[in-house]
Amino acid sequence: MSDKSMYPPTGGRAATAPGTDLSEPVARIVREELKVIEEEMLAELRAQPQRRTVKMNAGATAASLYAGGALAVAVGLLLALVLPAWAAFLIVAAGLFGLALAFRAAARARGRTRRTADTVSGESPPLGQPTGLGPGVGAGPIPPGPGMAPTQGVNPGGAPHHRA
Repeated sequence: MSDKSMYPPTGGRAATAPGTDLSEPVARIVREELKVIEEEMLAELRAQPQRRTVKMNAGATAASLYAGGALAVAVGLLLALVLPAWAAFLIVAAGLFGLALAFRAAARARGRTRRTADTVSGESPPLGQPTGLGPGVGAGPIPPGPGMAPTQGVNPGGAPHHRA
């Protein structure tokens, strides 16, 4: 039948071979994992005010977009008192288009001055970004056009020359 001497005694710790106690390495790994989780949670808590700021700015942008639309409608309706409605709203649309072009020109001018200041100070812009010196300049090698002889083996920039 069964011999009870084969089973370890109940309530006591089972006898283990020397060097097979895994409690210390497992406890160390658990402590390290808890520390990593704690650091991640703290980083997430620190990022929450920034997310809140971004959400508030997005809400302000949406509200100002609707306010601008309402203002454009109001100006159109005001002009419609003295002009035909289609002409009034055509004038408003042209004015909004002109405003968009002015913003675009201002953004481009700011981008050029920033890039020019970087190149004047000796810093080179990151690879793959235009330098503001004109089309194709700083944007990588230019393939040979009609009437231009292809280079032998490599482009002047040092990149291998591949034919399509």
